[in-house]
Amino acid sequence: MDQLARLRWQCRRGTKELDFLLTSYLESGYLLADKKEKAFFTELLMLEDDKLIEVLLGDEPLVANKTSTGCQSDAASQSSIKRLFECVQKGYTL
Repeated sequence: MDQLARLRWQCRRGTKELDFLLTSYLESGYLLADKKEKAFFTELLMLEDDKLIEVLLGDEPLVANKTSTGCQSDAASQSSIKRLFECVQKGYTL
């Protein structure tokens, strides 16, 4: 399975909202992202749904774990999350 197909599969979550948000970013922003942003997105996909929602809504900061690919600082992670939402808004409307 190639990397994009694997990521698309990982974007399928327990809620339609997360499915929509993650898949929309994958299709509209991921391919244009730099290596750091791609690594950050991959890290986001490793989170459980409840934690992922908290991080995306800004209720919970993303904390690096020891197996992380190099989690960004809080400001950089918030910037990447903002870009994720912007890509979704540009590519899709509800």
